[in-house]
Amino acid sequence: MSSSSDSRAGAVAAATGVLSAHGILWPNLGQSRLRPIRVTRCRRREVTVKVVASVVSCGTERARFLGLPNASVEFPHEPGYAAAGVVIDVGAEVSGLAVDDRVALLDVPHQSVATVPIERVYRVAEGVALEDAALLQLGIIAAQGVRRAAIQQGEPFAVIGMGLIGSLAHRIARLGGAGPCTAITATRAKAGRARESGVEQFIALEEDAAAVEQLARPVVIDATGDPEGLALAVKVAKSGGRVILLGSPRGLASCFPVTEIWRKHLQIIGAHVNGLKHEPLPPKQAIRREAELVLQALASNRLVVSDLFTTEVDPREAERFYRRLTRDRGIIGARFDWSRLPQEMAGNGHPTTYVQGSDKPRHAITADSRSSPFASARGHLRFAIIGCGEIAVTNAEAIALAPNATLAACHDVNPALAEDLAQRHGAVAAPSIEAVLERPDVDAVMLCLPHHLHAPAAIQAAEAGKHVVVEKPMAIDLESAIRMVRASERSGVVMSVCFPERYKAAVKIIGRWLSDHAIGEFGGLDVRWFADKPASYYHSGLTGRSPSGWRMRLDQAGGGVLLMNLVHDVDLARHLTRARVKEVMAFSGNLECAAEVEDSISVSVRYEGGAVGSFLGSSASRGLREESMRIWGTDGQIEMKPAVRLYTLRALHGIPTGEWITSDEIPELPIRAIYVSRFVSAVAGEHEPDITVLDGLAVQAFVEAAYRSTRAGRSVRPADLLKDAGMVPEGVL
Repeated sequence: MSSSSDSRAGAVAAATGVLSAHGILWPNLGQSRLRPIRVTRCRRREVTVKVVASVVSCGTERARFLGLPNASVEFPHEPGYAAAGVVIDVGAEVSGLAVDDRVALLDVPHQSVATVPIERVYRVAEGVALEDAALLQLGIIAAQGVRRAAIQQGEPFAVIGMGLIGSLAHRIARLGGAGPCTAITATRAKAGRARESGVEQFIALEEDAAAVEQLARPVVIDATGDPEGLALAVKVAKSGGRVILLGSPRGLASCFPVTEIWRKHLQIIGAHVNGLKHEPLPPKQAIRREAELVLQALASNRLVVSDLFTTEVDPREAERFYRRLTRDRGIIGARFDWSRLPQEMAGNGHPTTYVQGSDKPRHAITADSRSSPFASARGHLRFAIIGCGEIAVTNAEAIALAPNATLAACHDVNPALAEDLAQRHGAVAAPSIEAVLERPDVDAVMLCLPHHLHAPAAIQAAEAGKHVVVEKPMAIDLESAIRMVRASERSGVVMSVCFPERYKAAVKIIGRWLSDHAIGEFGGLDVRWFADKPASYYHSGLTGRSPSGWRMRLDQAGGGVLLMNLVHDVDLARHLTRARVKEVMAFSGNLECAAEVEDSISVSVRYEGGAVGSFLGSSASRGLREESMRIWGTDGQIEMKPAVRLYTLRALHGIPTGEWITSDEIPELPIRAIYVSRFVSAVAGEHEPDITVLDGLAVQAFVEAAYRSTRAGRSVRPADLLKDAGMVPEGVL
């Protein structure tokens, strides 16, 4: 921190009497928040410090966060008590300290700025990292325990529990000349660190619990905080030995080993830091004695602690960290790095511009609208549309809007539809598919046909050397889709399935969040699609442009709401999460019996790695049109529909943690035109398009697995279906 920044902070304090800062708060049991706070200007015998780092006492804070016995606190609670930083203001009666001095603090919560009585402030020597000095209070706890153990020169000893306190006790004991150390822990998680720090023997109880019976150590330091730790320490201790209880147990012991203590003639020494008040020295002097020992050892490099901090935490990720702390016993030392806070949050300015609990931040989520979506367009393709029904009208407009594509020809079994579309866009109407494919001015075809005609037309076009875009779904079934893939490979043409929703601005925003690991490890997703399709849909589509009954027939449509509608979301979920589907279980229904295909379906998914998913859809939901998609993970969740919202425990630039943020304005993009333009650019660049034919095949395998599951009444693996068809699943899924 620069002296000019310190001076500004001091000026703010002098002018207002308070400083704006941030601190960690536990509002309720098992919850953590970073919140704006006001720090009172230092009075006569106080010092105000800009905190650089605050150390987590992992065992104590884990126990309090979980509400374990003997560790309960009142909520809301401000955790923490060990920190270090730079002085930014001093009281009138403070001597020996000035602005810019480096200090360690005792009994302060985790916060970016703290005002502390001079008695709890210790100067830190140059050359000692403030991040290391921040553990002074924990060092005092360990040092007074070691002193009470009275370990003789060269005397062997054991430490049970190699967390931060246990590790410090081991190192401080060795500074005093103690002999070889045996470390005992529940698991091997901390074995490597213990060995590196000079522990001669390491015993993991999960591997060799019986080994402790043979140890017979004259001094045993119990640094576990576990109520069962005393019984273990008694087993480890030699007859006539000393057992030091370093701290207080967080719970009730199942039994107290009175008989064994008496039989071994053991001396049980309580070494809680609060016991310093019962010593001959006044408590403040006793604490200072231990503090100076630790600080001097740090300054002389005889005590090295930097390797004990295995976890550095951005304070904005406090909730994420405490959740991890409850389950990860491999953490030895952890500290909050307050320098990671943005300037406006750190303590020199105003409180955060975000209001806790609000679902709308002051800074809205925005998509990058500075450049045209067609800025990178290259090449040029002349398209023919085969099948000129209602979706063809939309796709023809997309081709017209794409700067590197033109519509050259149209064909439909109903010549009037082809003539109509051709006249709208200056194209020609062709009498047959063969006539389209023979035209030298057609480079690619876009198929907008009934589902059962996708495969035959795509294969025919590929064999004619034309690039192919297939309207979703790729095909009527998996076997047809595979034949399309093989035809494109044989012919060397580019084939793609039209899933244009990938190009929505919301998808781009969410894709960036997922790339930044905003939700952590993928945990699952939920997709819902509900509509009230009119009875006319199965006979005439949505517009009546091309009346036909193919949508009613299973052998021509291939499926209902899953294949016709939810298929977009199946592709989108795969695109965003990159998760591989392991197995699918589905149930379908036909509420109206208006067609042979399902109008309702529920698909449950298990992904590789254990994540789960759900796709629920109905085209027979009276009076309802609703779409939703939610993706969640270990550190947050994202809603994409109906609005774009994010809840994250990760510190991302410009995004607050621990609260929902919502975007009010997401621009509408010409997604189908972007899809067309990107396809053309891929052909011109001689590389695969964004949405490959194998992407379409992966979606088809998912759909096939779901439909087979509805018939078989059991889960089905898409990979098995691909293997049975002679495809390598790893190259598809």
